[in-house]
Amino acid sequence: MPAMRPAILSICAGAVLALPAGYARAADDPHKCVTVAEDQARLACYDRALGRTPAAKAAPTGKATAPVDSAAPAATGPAAEFGLSEAQRQAKDPARAASSPESISAKAISVRWRKYGEFVVTLDNGQVWEQLEPMPSAVVKVGDSITIKKGWLGSYMLVTAGRVGTKVRRVD
Repeated sequence: MPAMRPAILSICAGAVLALPAGYARAADDPHKCVTVAEDQARLACYDRALGRTPAAKAAPTGKATAPVDSAAPAATGPAAEFGLSEAQRQAKDPARAASSPESISAKAISVRWRKYGEFVVTLDNGQVWEQLEPMPSAVVKVGDSITIKKGWLGSYMLVTAGRVGTKVRRVD
């Protein structure tokens, strides 16, 4: 047994010395960034792994899921915050976080369909909503007046012009 102690010590020392190298390798492979425990260090690891530069951080990032019509006026007041999570609402304006309406009504100015039949609709107030699961009876066309209502546990229901309800989530 005493002969095993030097071997165990050398293995432990090798593991301790290899630890910083593991973090360096994590910068090349974003999958390894998951192992970084501290939030800021993990974010920095992902930034390095994906080649994000400080200049890219300052540039505004757009959602690639659906184009937003720049001619659509932006919603203002409580309607602008409709569909955002509580955390998103508080981040935008802590004073008005609790003043969200129970429903909104708007016109569809853009509709596109996804691979499995879900729609993504852009409203005339600039909001973009996506259907969570395909429902053939829930049809939305450009120009339709739709209503989006709050549901249970933070969910949202889009009611089509044909009065069919389907679950949706706000994208933008």
